[in-house]
Amino acid sequence: MYVFPLQSLMLSERACVYSMLINIMETREAELKGLGADFVFGFVQSMDGERDPRNLLLAFQIAKNLIHRGYELGKFTEELFEVTSCYFPIDFSP
Repeated sequence: MYVFPLQSLMLSERACVYSMLINIMETREAELKGLGADFVFGFVQSMDGERDPRNLLLAFQIAKNLIHRGYELGKFTEELFEVTSCYFPIDFSP
């Protein structure tokens, strides 16, 4: 599976990608769940290294959706935890 290097994009472009993922999760959930743990792997790889607070808010929303909506995390459960837990505690005022 090819994983696009999301962190090579500009900040605003990364925000668009995260927003598109949120939209797809809301409108095409069955198709994404059909990808199985590969979708989770792709998201973890894409989020890894994100530093912009606004993009992190979007990425955390995606991570929350993965867990609450029952996506198959498979062997990437620990990776999802690691990629999100390294940002805590968060102190951000927009």
